[in-house]
Amino acid sequence: MIDHAGGLDGVTPQIEDAQNDVGKQLNQIENAVATGVDAIIVKPVESDATVAMSEAAAAAGIALAYVNRRAVNMASLPAKQALPPRMTWNRARFGRKRFAVSRGARSKPKPRPW
Repeated sequence: MIDHAGGLDGVTPQIEDAQNDVGKQLNQIENAVATGVDAIIVKPVESDATVAMSEAAAAAGIALAYVNRRAVNMASLPAKQALPPRMTWNRARFGRKRFAVSRGARSKPKPRPW
């Protein structure tokens, strides 16, 4: 995604790694909001933290997309916020604008039961 975004005119990707620390991830979201990004794509460390993330982004009018973890406030997500379908999340379009990506620590995929 970063390689693709870096090749687009007017898009400046910014990557943050929370290293599985909820407080650090919330701080990264707040910093992204404060710097005026146009959109945030986040893989939440914990679903319970998504309410605070949604509130911070909504207060600033910033688009927010959750990936790989369901937000606890899915039924009441503010405007400009979504959990794109798992297979198509990388197709979410935020236009040619600056965005930030915040993710938890990388982990091994869980084995499938089939």
